[in-house]
Amino acid sequence: MKKQGKTAAGAGMGRLGGICSAARLMAMCLSAALLLGIAACGGGGNQAAATTTAAPPATSAADETTAAPAGDAAADETTASADAATTAAPAATDAATEPAGEFAEHIKFTMSVIDAEKAGLDADGNIEPHLQWLYDKFNIEFEFYPLTWDNYIDQTRLWLASNDAPDLIMFDVAAVRYSEFVQSVNDGLLKPYTNYEQYPNLKAKMDIASTGRQFIVNGELYAWPAFLDSSANKFRMMTAPYYRKDWAQAAGLYQADHIYTWDEWYTLVKTVVEQDPAGNGQTIGLIGIDWSLPKYWGPGSISPYILQYGPDGAGGYTWGPLLPESLDAIKLIKQMYDDGLIWSDQVMVKAEDTENNFDGGRLFAVSSPSTSPGGMRDVFKRFKETNPESNPEELIDFAYFEGPDGKILSYETNDHWSQEAMNANLSDEAAERWKTVLDYLVSDEGYYYIALGIPGVDWHYDASGEPVADWAQNEDGTYKAPMLNAWPWARLAASADNADLIKPNMPEHVRKLYGELVDIVLDDSKVRQIPVDVDLAFFTGEAFGSVGTLEADIYQEVAGLLISNDAEGDWNRWVESKRPVVQPAIDEINAALKK
Repeated sequence: MKKQGKTAAGAGMGRLGGICSAARLMAMCLSAALLLGIAACGGGGNQAAATTTAAPPATSAADETTAAPAGDAAADETTASADAATTAAPAATDAATEPAGEFAEHIKFTMSVIDAEKAGLDADGNIEPHLQWLYDKFNIEFEFYPLTWDNYIDQTRLWLASNDAPDLIMFDVAAVRYSEFVQSVNDGLLKPYTNYEQYPNLKAKMDIASTGRQFIVNGELYAWPAFLDSSANKFRMMTAPYYRKDWAQAAGLYQADHIYTWDEWYTLVKTVVEQDPAGNGQTIGLIGIDWSLPKYWGPGSISPYILQYGPDGAGGYTWGPLLPESLDAIKLIKQMYDDGLIWSDQVMVKAEDTENNFDGGRLFAVSSPSTSPGGMRDVFKRFKETNPESNPEELIDFAYFEGPDGKILSYETNDHWSQEAMNANLSDEAAERWKTVLDYLVSDEGYYYIALGIPGVDWHYDASGEPVADWAQNEDGTYKAPMLNAWPWARLAASADNADLIKPNMPEHVRKLYGELVDIVLDDSKVRQIPVDVDLAFFTGEAFGSVGTLEADIYQEVAGLLISNDAEGDWNRWVESKRPVVQPAIDEINAALKK
């Protein structure tokens, strides 16, 4: 028999130990909420109307990808502080900006999303009530064009090139693709968010945006930045590996404060592998997603710009692999592999290898490039599902390790991840309807709609104006989320990682642990912060746009060096072979930006 539970949305958050150690963490999360919005990602080629054509089949491969933010699937990559100003931003309206009259005409938008096959559907394949409520409120409907993590960049290019893009198009404009985005604007493929300033919540977000303002081109906003809600974390990327606490304790090397020096971490992983708690020589030290390999495993602390362009120490810029310290980083990662810390099959790693080996009791630690509340919750949940008799709280912990410089490395992130554009063929009426929907989704109430469900049904405001969840409970007392498969469509106008903290189904021990990790990353005495260089991150130039960062090539080369008999020589030869390729981009960047 189900019980009905009424729980303050922020229950337990005051005991979190604090995002930013604030006495009212809830207030911080709620003000950060203003940077969240939901809806689909930007612009396509079919005009929204009562009917639309079916989505063309998706292609299968992309040549370049970037990491999703924490709660999405990895992440990742990123920049400066839009949400930080949210707490000080003027209050925006909580309700949708409704034009005079009713929404008489039904409008169906086509929208590109990842995981389209399950977006907004319940277990029986029907539209779930949470999304249906939005449809009814604005007299709209979404038809989802399918994307995958493997093809979402190339598929969007193909749709645009063939004039088959959906009405609302998901973009992921990383630095190397910014020139391409601007070209799409100049080619007339995208419709501007004209007069977005007339929508108070859209205006409030853009007024405090930092990197998000880069999508104002020729005086018009051409893509809505999916703002992050991490202002309370000062947009500092949290890269805390999760690991087997019980194995560390058995080795006598566990650090309860979540901080290891580099030597302590190195010794711990090596000792655990040697003690072989998995048995039969099956214990693995570290596994990480391929793109996290050279950046987040300690080598990044030696050369934080190894995957990108960065300062050359003389007021200019160079390509990261050309920096002398990048060779030192390669030597370190090769040593880690040769000493048995890194999985012997890392060169062939697949995304599922981390979870399968960790939950299967063979892996000590997972290199986590981005640590979020939802991601942390899922680590404990997956382990429990695989090991029903275990108590994951006693077996798993998260930690930071200091680099060889004695500092925890943290990259400043963008104020957003991904963008949502409108197809140039979208009618003016449909564009205004979409801006009205989006204005609601980025409002305070819209944030709680995303995080907690239907207002007045799944949650309500108490007398003090705080949201209170009215979620049903299962027989074991756990809470049942009222919205299903909202992520594909809901996060494309905003990323809501910290929204998990105000959900009643977030375990208290995860709230506490996350708060402790946030306190550490906000301590300037312990952290080496790599700031966002906005001019470089959104640089446009012919040579730079043609060459890019060669990030995927660097991943592949570093992985191959793990099994090389001459890693130093192979690295030097490879870097020199790329020098003539990247030099025109370096010269172009320095001509424009060198101080």
